[in-house]
Amino acid sequence: MKHIKPTLLILLLLGIFIYPYLDNLSRAKINNPEWDFSQNKFLKKAADPNWEYIKDRLTTNDGMGQFIKRFQTPILFALYNASKEDSLAVNNTIKELKALLPHKTIDYFSNYTGVFIDVMFTSKDKSDPGEKIGNFRRIDLWDAAIRMQFSSDNVKPFEKLAPLKLIKTQLDSTAYIERTDYSDYASWGSYFTWPNIRFAFNETISFEEKTKLIKYEMLRSLCEIKENPQANTSTVPGAVFNFKEYYPQSYVFTYQDEFLLKKLYAPDFNQQFEEYMYSHYNWRFAMHYLSSSELKTISAMIIAVLVLCLVVFSKNFFVNPYFKVSYLNSLIPALIVFSGIVGLQGLYNHLSNLDLLIYSTWSHFFKLMVFMVITPSLVVSFFIWGLEKLFLKESMKFYTILFLKSGLLFIAIVIPFSVYYYVVSKYITHEGVNVMVIINPFFAIALVVAIARGVLLYLKSYSDNIIKQKDVELSELKALNTQAELKSLQSQINPHFLYNALNSIAELSHTDANKTERMALSLSDLFRYSINRQGKQMSTVKDEVEMVQTYLEIEQIRFGDRLEFTIEIDENLENEALPMFLLQPLVENAVKHGISKLETKGFIKLVITKTEKGLAIAVYDNGPDFPEGLVSGHGLQSVFDLLRLSYKSNAKLNWQNQPEKKIEIVIDYNSLRPYER
Repeated sequence: MKHIKPTLLILLLLGIFIYPYLDNLSRAKINNPEWDFSQNKFLKKAADPNWEYIKDRLTTNDGMGQFIKRFQTPILFALYNASKEDSLAVNNTIKELKALLPHKTIDYFSNYTGVFIDVMFTSKDKSDPGEKIGNFRRIDLWDAAIRMQFSSDNVKPFEKLAPLKLIKTQLDSTAYIERTDYSDYASWGSYFTWPNIRFAFNETISFEEKTKLIKYEMLRSLCEIKENPQANTSTVPGAVFNFKEYYPQSYVFTYQDEFLLKKLYAPDFNQQFEEYMYSHYNWRFAMHYLSSSELKTISAMIIAVLVLCLVVFSKNFFVNPYFKVSYLNSLIPALIVFSGIVGLQGLYNHLSNLDLLIYSTWSHFFKLMVFMVITPSLVVSFFIWGLEKLFLKESMKFYTILFLKSGLLFIAIVIPFSVYYYVVSKYITHEGVNVMVIINPFFAIALVVAIARGVLLYLKSYSDNIIKQKDVELSELKALNTQAELKSLQSQINPHFLYNALNSIAELSHTDANKTERMALSLSDLFRYSINRQGKQMSTVKDEVEMVQTYLEIEQIRFGDRLEFTIEIDENLENEALPMFLLQPLVENAVKHGISKLETKGFIKLVITKTEKGLAIAVYDNGPDFPEGLVSGHGLQSVFDLLRLSYKSNAKLNWQNQPEKKIEIVIDYNSLRPYER
């Protein structure tokens, strides 16, 4: 059990370091020494080319995939200076879009709102901008309307609305198309604001060409194509949404273009897109593509859990001297701290940054271990070990030691690293740096580690004090419980003995009045012994022997010449402490189950001596042998309980029939204690 946590700690640190390398290695190109930075390395199964067409054109690998721009409002068109041909071309395209996107409202602005766009919010229009038309505010509809101007004039009405940046495509020497450039308006959110298209046609452009150009611009106004270097090109180079750049003169509206618009404006597009990403790519890439901030949060949570595991598994190395060699108690914690910092930082960067190579080769890994983990650990541990040897004294108070241990650790980190980097920068690389620039990051790290060490030491001391307090309380409860059990035993012994003695007095009262009187007086002496020691659990050998002698005198009166007894005691043992009523049940047992069964004279001998094993108490009798197995009975059971409560396992009760019948108690010397009056 002692080595479980250290083993788990080693496995955890190895996993933190090795996982990024193995993960990168598994995605390297087969039979190619170069690393694969394409998105294909993150695929779990073959990509769907249609969904990839959407992914590569509506998003970039920047973690903003959940903010794909599309019209949240109805798609409304407002025409300026349109000829009949222009209007007819727009009408035809609107019909195609309605058939393509049946779930989306597509119409002219004036038809949907009942007001021409230039009239809304003028001095003549008294309507409230927040007033709703359908489910949308008037102001939102006005902002999102696609303004299409057909004019070769230099006057551009929609430019009065906002200083928009425009993208221009030259058709010939005089004809051109301009449209809103959204690349500078990313902060406007996931919907379009002020989409504008200006057509400057001349007479050389036929109706068929106009229709095709207008359709292209209307299609491109429905979404924003992103600049994605990793995008796979369409199988049809001239597809409408194939490139971020505009190519209205030569394009083909392909199946993939239709698929893009249908999915983009499906009511559950976000859910479908997310499901595709998680089903075809591993979770890290999918989460990074959809929301890099969420991936960073998850990565930080994983690191936090690992930090907690490291603290739990390594706590004993920081709060207790774990090794006999004192220097190791400084070196091992330093290795844990530096390997944890370097490994967790690398793991976080690997989890949150998909294209970052943490360890490109095993040699890179070993260099990192030597220069970022082992070397700083040796330096810091040597400093902290030496400083503690020099300044810490066992006689110091706890808070003084706590302050010194935290402060010395702080100094042991800051000073050697500041000197090291200062010397390297000034005398080796000859760059020269500000000393504070060097100290600041190590200052922060050292401060955190020093405070953490102080907190751990304080919590360790606090928990130890609580444990000691609970141990004292438990000991007191055990003592009270023991006293209660002893009192209970004594209350059982006295009535039992009284019952036997009164029976003897009753028997003698009919035959010998003098003996009855002597027995009653002896019984009174016994009770005086018990009453005078009420509330006590221990007595002396001398007092216990006197009680046994009085008891035997009572029994001798009852049995007459049939009972003789002798008592032999080492005088040096008279003041040794014994539990009250320990001897009397032994002697009573010898009388009841031994002498009383004889028709001839019975002998009882009590011997108390010191032996090599301890204090020995033996009761001999010449009655019938002890039965085989455990000797039972109320008296002997009380002796067992007294020994257990008073001496635990340091006292033994034995009996034998040969060469002499005896029952013996041996109490270990170490458990004996002087009698306290």
